[in-house]
Amino acid sequence: MMRVLAALLALFVGLAGCQKSREGTRCVEGATECTSPTSALVCVHTVFKKTACRGAKGCAGECDESVAEAGEPCFTAKTPFACNVARDTLLACENGKFALSKRCACVVGANGAAACSDAH
Repeated sequence: MMRVLAALLALFVGLAGCQKSREGTRCVEGATECTSPTSALVCVHTVFKKTACRGAKGCAGECDESVAEAGEPCFTAKTPFACNVARDTLLACENGKFALSKRCACVVGANGAAACSDAH
């Protein structure tokens, strides 16, 4: 009887470990899972949300959101600002989405932070 219970437990644990994360599934707050070199699932309020990783580092363990498009989701407090793809606008993370902050020559510094290099 104990062998059967142990086998069932091992099977359950093995199957649970095979599930792939996807948008909407439960997760540990703050977790990031790369789904491609340029996208990730970020755990927000214990639920995975899909986001683009358009920055130079893409997604390699962490999602580089230093480059984005207006309207795209933003979830990490580490990325309060991003440059748009054309690098002519600074975007701010507001209410979970990147929005126009300022038209300028936008640059991403060595520290990964987006900022205006000069005002237009």
